[in-house]
Amino acid sequence: MPSIRANLGHLGVENYYDLFVALPGLSAFNVYYRHGGNQEDQLNGAGIEWRNLSLTNKINLTAQLDYWRDEQARFNGFATLCYPIAHRWALSGSVGYKSEGSLMGKPFDEGFYGYGGLRWQVRH
Repeated sequence: MPSIRANLGHLGVENYYDLFVALPGLSAFNVYYRHGGNQEDQLNGAGIEWRNLSLTNKINLTAQLDYWRDEQARFNGFATLCYPIAHRWALSGSVGYKSEGSLMGKPFDEGFYGYGGLRWQVRH
């Protein structure tokens, strides 16, 4: 399913042109092209995200890779592990590394980052 998103980044408005794919027998994934900027600076990039890859019968992995170019080449790598603990509830932990620069939902500075939490699934 195609989709378009917009984000107000540090160089101006960015458009994300997505293609979400879910096929029988494959884990769902998303690929995107990213374009934006202002009158003086341009930004272009692409990325892919795999969702809910089964590592074991209980543990799922979601992984994301991004590459973009503004005044220089930049990248991001991110992974989330999810472990169910009760009906519709799971523990979730994420770790990533990105270069300096703007990427929707991620810190601006270069370095490692992470998240942890309790997840509740709407549908089972």
